[in-house]
Amino acid sequence: YGGYVTAEVDGSRTIGSTFDRMSNIDESSFEVSDDDSVRIIDQFEAITGVSRTDLTMGSSWAGVRATTPDHLPYAGPVADHASAQERYAALAQDAKTQNLGKPELVPDLYLLAGLGSKGYQYGPILGEYLAAQMCDEPLPLPTDLIAPLHPLRDLIRSIKRS
Repeated sequence: YGGYVTAEVDGSRTIGSTFDRMSNIDESSFEVSDDDSVRIIDQFEAITGVSRTDLTMGSSWAGVRATTPDHLPYAGPVADHASAQERYAALAQDAKTQNLGKPELVPDLYLLAGLGSKGYQYGPILGEYLAAQMCDEPLPLPTDLIAPLHPLRDLIRSIKRS
C-alpha cells in the first residue's frame, strides 16, 4: 500500500513507513513526526479498510536507510579497489572495451549493503546469493543480475565517465 505491515505477533503489528531524503545526517531529524504517523495510519486505513478506531498506537521510531546512488544494493565479492582502477583504466578511453579480465578480489570478503527501503524484499534472496558465492554453489539469481549488483559497478561507471 506504499508502506509495509508485518504479521501479527503477540497481538501487535508494525506498520510504516515514510521516506524523506536527507542531504545531511542530523540525529535531531530522527524524531518521529506526528504528521508522519497520521499519514501512515491514513494510508493504512484507506488501503486495508481497518478503522483508525480499531488501532492502538504503541511506540514509534525513526532511522536512516543506507542506499546507493543507483538505488540498487551492493551484493558480491569485494575487489581490490586500486588494482581494479588499474585493470579497467582502458574504459576511460573506450567505454566499450571488453576482455579486461576479472578484478582481484579481497580473499573471503563479501559485501551486502545499500538495501535502502527494499531490505524486506532484497535481504533474503541476496543473503542466499552471497552464501552460494561463498560456498561455490549454484547462484539463486539470473546471471544478468550479477553485474547490476556488483560492488564495483560505481567504480566502473566513474572510469567510463572520465
